Formats: sequence, structure tokens, C-alpha cells
Amino acid sequence: MRMNTNNRRLTVDRTEGDFAILENEDGKTAAVKLFLLPDVSEGDVLEILVDRSETEARKAAANERVERLWKD
Repeated sequence: MRMNTNNRRLTVDRTEGDFAILENEDGKTAAVKLFLLPDVSEGDVLEILVDRSETEARKAAANERVERLWKD
């Protein structure tokens, strides 16, 4: 079974105060609060995984819980 995923690589360009400035492969940057990225340093490469299969499974489980609540 092929997992439906979408990966992104970001490099920690620098830190500024409470923020890490991340740069993607196209050179675009974004500021992210450092508390979300424990133990990162300038130059670290981060990989972000978007797992669509897991997202859909969790949505289905949440919908099942809501349906059970409405039945009671």
C-alpha cells in the first residue's frame, strides 16, 4: 500500500528573538515560533510530512464519534 504523503524540506536560516526563520527550497521564508521547533540550530534541515492517509483516517474516526453521539 502506498502512503499518500507530501514532504517539504525547510532549512533554519537563522533565529530572531523567539522565532526561527525557515527557508524552503524556492528561497521563500517563514517565521515560526521557536517553542514549536525544540533544539533547532541555524543550518538544520527540517522535513515536514503531510500524511493525507492519516488525516483522512482521523477525520473518519471523528465523524464516527459524532454519529455515535447523535444516536444516543
